[in-house]
Amino acid sequence: THGNAAIPEGKRRYIQFLTKYQHSSGRTRLRATTLCGPWYNPPTAPDGAPANFDVHNSPVRHSFDQEAAAVLTARLAVHQTETDDIADVLRWVDRSLIRLCAKFAEYNPDDPASFRLSAEFSLYPQFMFHLRRSQFLQLFNSSPDEAAYYRYVLIRENTTNSLVMIQPTLLSYSFNGPPQAALLDSE
Repeated sequence: THGNAAIPEGKRRYIQFLTKYQHSSGRTRLRATTLCGPWYNPPTAPDGAPANFDVHNSPVRHSFDQEAAAVLTARLAVHQTETDDIADVLRWVDRSLIRLCAKFAEYNPDDPASFRLSAEFSLYPQFMFHLRRSQFLQLFNSSPDEAAYYRYVLIRENTTNSLVMIQPTLLSYSFNGPPQAALLDSE
């Protein structure tokens, strides 16, 4: 489509990633990955300007994978540590979390008690809390070699293992039953 014309409902979008890499045999390979999904036309006001964002009906909200987003954010932050100061990387992580919460949380301005994140986003802040304090972004108590090793391992691992490295499982022990996972916020 041209200009700001809306894409007709029912149309699908295609995104293709081309990855060129060298195989262990020495041959160069090209892998094409194509993703397909529906378009989302944000609501517009009668004058054609963008209307208020509808957080309840957003396709991003319904398809948000907070575990994958946390690992992606961690990997981007680790990548930024190669060129940026750690303090700048931590500010970037904080700003990213604030932008996500500003867009998808429900709250009344000047009323912190009204802040609510839907279930699709509820664990993401915990992951960012632990990421900020992890050996990936904090160099306290570790050598530069150790930090480089931990960062390398994080980038190489799958999502599940990366999450365990970002937020280790915290267990609560009791005489009344088996150990249970303890969440960051206590009620």
